[in-house]
Amino acid sequence: MVYLRDLYSTVLLSKYLSVEGYALEPIIYYLFGGYGALFREVSIVLADQKYATQFYGMSYARTVDLEHPLFKNIHYISDFIRPPHQLLEPVDLGFLRDMEITYGLTISEMIHMDRHIMRLPPEQRMKLAELILKQFLDDIRNFKITLVVASALADLLSCFAHAYGKKTGLPVVHPVGARMGRNLCLSTTPNTGPYRYAEIYQSCYASFSENNELARPVREYIHQYISKRRQPHYVQGASSLLFRILSLADLGIMWKLWKLYLQDRYGLHYTTFPLWVPFQRVRRVYRAVMYSWFLRRHEINLEYLKERRYVIYPIHFHPEASTLVQGRFFNDQVRIVEMVSKALPADVTLVVKEHKVNVGRNPIGFYRKFLNFHNVRFITDKVSVYELINNAVGLVTICSSMGLEAMMCKKPVMVFGDVHYNLSKNVIRATDFTKMGAYFDDLVSHKFDEIDLWALIETTRSQMFETGDLNPDSKEAVHALAGAIVRFGSNP
Repeated sequence: MVYLRDLYSTVLLSKYLSVEGYALEPIIYYLFGGYGALFREVSIVLADQKYATQFYGMSYARTVDLEHPLFKNIHYISDFIRPPHQLLEPVDLGFLRDMEITYGLTISEMIHMDRHIMRLPPEQRMKLAELILKQFLDDIRNFKITLVVASALADLLSCFAHAYGKKTGLPVVHPVGARMGRNLCLSTTPNTGPYRYAEIYQSCYASFSENNELARPVREYIHQYISKRRQPHYVQGASSLLFRILSLADLGIMWKLWKLYLQDRYGLHYTTFPLWVPFQRVRRVYRAVMYSWFLRRHEINLEYLKERRYVIYPIHFHPEASTLVQGRFFNDQVRIVEMVSKALPADVTLVVKEHKVNVGRNPIGFYRKFLNFHNVRFITDKVSVYELINNAVGLVTICSSMGLEAMMCKKPVMVFGDVHYNLSKNVIRATDFTKMGAYFDDLVSHKFDEIDLWALIETTRSQMFETGDLNPDSKEAVHALAGAIVRFGSNP
């Protein structure tokens, strides 16, 4: 098979995208996830610009967004579930084992990562995995696919596609938050780093080590980012993920859920049956009230921490890709806090901060488990993260964006997960609970490498584009993503 690196000579004539100089158009295969409308709009732009006109893919459910005539052959995973289905037939274990050996993966682990498949009865999951993978391989061969674009690397199919691409050379790319402001980038790895991240980082580090003046723009960027107390867009501003009791926007969300259900009631969406949504909102309000009462009794404040040594643990939103894919074997947050608590020096406290998006999602029993640990304290989710970080010894995380914010404040970070900033010299990798004491010795004695920070941030800056949410109704977002795909296609 001939791949993209042999196919294009791309010339960019505008801010995002140009259309001249394509030697041969790519054949794109989408892993739609929840991005049916977005990828439809992106495909229209790419087709209008005569960059690509052949689009295929696989989706967990049928939606009107995928009925656009540009989409040649879309396969729906819901068809495998729709009666009479094949999920009760014998599993082709030989095929699945061959996939594991050939592509260096574990099918069972990928099933656990997939929030869609985990909704099925346990006895049906392995069969569905087999059917999905066979369909994907058939499509790649039959349609002569040259580029796979995934909505995220967050489920069985996208994780398999990544492993397949790594083995065969087929480019597989997905958009991810750059973890800084409203910016996104394209990634080709499970750790969410921009493509060629390590290569660019090494080049930046060498350049900045030789001449510090070259780092002046990125130093100014870091200064402005901190002084303006910026954070990723999904925790700053009026994000739809943040807790609210009720709003007019909820009616739109409810209508959207009903439309999705009516279009394909066998679709494996993240959300449950629409009639349950009001009850889920009542449950979330109740949990938010209980969380507020819990904080009143147990929270500390910044004044309390002024004369104390402490490290920070930001609670992750769970389940999502950051814990299921990047976290992998280290996503039990109570277990992590317990192991950290046992390893802390006697004069150090662990400060736990809830994620803003999580408020109302966790039951009160989740928080009470942390009270069993004598050196663990809670602080409100409303606290300024930069004020909290400034006086800390360091930060402990699975793969939180607060890890980057901590390093911007010149604090070392202990990381349990697989995240792109792990290549930083200011990160202590935690991969073994029995070595927690040694990890903390490294954390508290760490000498911060500022050149490493400059290289780390500049590497992301060089690859990111500003869009905020990937909203299909935003012309800016659609054209930015289309342009990023073209640029990637010219140098995959």
